[in-house]
Amino acid sequence: MKRRATGITVGAGYIALMMTALANACGSNDPKSNFNERDASASAGGNAGSGAGAGGFGGTAGSLIRQDGGGGTTLDRDAACGESQITAAPVQVNMLLVIDKSYSMTQTPAGFTSDKWSATKSALTATLNTLKDRIDFGLVMFPYQDPTRDVVTPIPAPGCGERCCEMPPSTRLNLAIEDGSTGVPKIVNTLNATTASGATPTAKALTTALTYFKTGAGAGLEGKKYVLLATDGGPNCNPALTCGADRCTDNIDGTCPLDGGSCCSGAARDACLDDVATIAKVQELRASGVPTIVVGIPGSEKYRSTLDALALSGGRPAQTASPSYYAVSTSGTAPGGLTDVLQSITRGLVTSCELKLTSAPPDQGRINVNIDGRNIPKAGPDGWDIVNTTTPPTIVLKGATCARITSSGAENVQILYGCPTEIVP
Repeated sequence: MKRRATGITVGAGYIALMMTALANACGSNDPKSNFNERDASASAGGNAGSGAGAGGFGGTAGSLIRQDGGGGTTLDRDAACGESQITAAPVQVNMLLVIDKSYSMTQTPAGFTSDKWSATKSALTATLNTLKDRIDFGLVMFPYQDPTRDVVTPIPAPGCGERCCEMPPSTRLNLAIEDGSTGVPKIVNTLNATTASGATPTAKALTTALTYFKTGAGAGLEGKKYVLLATDGGPNCNPALTCGADRCTDNIDGTCPLDGGSCCSGAARDACLDDVATIAKVQELRASGVPTIVVGIPGSEKYRSTLDALALSGGRPAQTASPSYYAVSTSGTAPGGLTDVLQSITRGLVTSCELKLTSAPPDQGRINVNIDGRNIPKAGPDGWDIVNTTTPPTIVLKGATCARITSSGAENVQILYGCPTEIVP
C-alpha cells in the first residue's frame, strides 16, 4: 500500500497535524541567520539552472566559505549557489489495532462515565478519524468468532464455557490494513456492531498479527508497521497451562466465587495467566520488524509486571521505568483520558523524523534541511543523516531536532538541493 501523494515539499498531512510551531525555538537571532536565508538571486530563480523546480534538481556550483573572525566561525553562502526543493514525505505508517473486547470491558471503573468498551470505541473513533488521512489501520479483536462459520451467534458472557476463548484461524483478521480514508469507517462500524464478551486470548490475537505481517498481505506493505495492543487485563486462554490461585486470572481479578480456592482447576485451566506465550509473540513480532505498543486500560494495573514485559519486549515502551506501558488513568473521565493516550501515541508515529525523498539527488553533498526558515546543520547529535538503505534515500532527523518535531511540530519543513551541505552546528 502506498502513501497518498502530498504534492508539497514535505507532506502537508505531516505538517498540518502539528498544532504548535517550532518558531519560538528557532528564533531569528541566530548569528548564522544570514547563512540560513536563501540567496535573493537564487530565490528569484537567477541561479536555479534550467529545469530546477520543486521536486527537481538544479543550481550552479557554489561553495561553503568558513571565515575565522577571531571570535568564532561564521558561515556564508556563496552567492553563486542556488537551491531547488526536493519533494519528500514522512515514511508510511501502517498500524494493526489488536483490541481486547473481553467481558471485563463491560465494567465501569471509578472516574469513568461509561463502561470500558464504550469508552474504547469512542476513543478509537475519535483518534482514527483524526488520523485517517495519515495512518493506514487494520483491526483484530479478541475474542472473536470466525464470520465464515455456518452459525454465528454472540459469545455469551459470563459463563461462556468452551467459547470464551474463541478466535478465527490465525490467517483471518477482522479487517486488514487499508487506506485510512476507507478503512477507518469500516473499523468504526465493526467496533460499534460488537459487544464485549468472552475471556482474553491475547496470544492468539497476536499470532494473527504475526501471521499477517510475516506471510500474509501485511508482509508486502510499504513503510513502517506497528501493532497497538489495548487490553484491560491479563492474557489467558491457554488450555495447556496449569496453575494455582496466584496465577489464576479469575482469582487475580477478584471474580473467583470460591472462598479461598482456585478457579483454575479442572476444566477451568483456560484462566491461567498466559504471560510467557504472549510475551513470546510480541518478541517474534519485533524480530519481524513490527514493534508493539501496549496500552493498559483500567483493570490492567493488576497485571503491571506482565504489561511492562510486553511493552519492553515490543520495543516501543512509554518509558523504561514501570509502568512501561501506556497506562490509562482512572482519574480522568472516559473516553477523554483514553483518547488522549491513543492520540499521543499515534501522533508520535505520524511525526516521524524520517522523510523519504521522491527522487535521488545527484550529489548528496549539496542537500540542506530547513525547518521554519532555519537550516539545520548536518553534524552533531541534533543534526540529520542521509540513509541509503531506501530507494530513493531517506533523510533522518536526530536528537533535539527530531524531539521538537515529534512533540511540537513545525510550520514548514523543506529539503533543499543546490548549495553545499551546512556542516557546522
